[in-house]
Amino acid sequence: MSRATVTGIVSTLEKRRLVTRRPHPVDGRSQLVGITAKGRRRTREFLEALHQVDRQIMNSVSENEQAMFLSSLARIQANTPTVDVPLPLAQSGEWRRGS
Repeated sequence: MSRATVTGIVSTLEKRRLVTRRPHPVDGRSQLVGITAKGRRRTREFLEALHQVDRQIMNSVSENEQAMFLSSLARIQANTPTVDVPLPLAQSGEWRRGS
């Protein structure tokens, strides 16, 4: 993710009063970003909704299918650190499009 993208995302979150920015006390080139009370509330609301959707999805398949799915996800997660995407390719996003 580029610096400009991160800056844009943080600016949007700040405009929505979900985060605050303040200068870094030592490194004048940096800013510290903190979550606001409103940001914490919105995060909790989002996570509650996400968990509800997860439960609905998982309840649509058998316990055996759930176990197989979660086992597959665990293997993917365990092997993720070994995936080596060249930096220029990762930044362009081409590796996600299958190009």
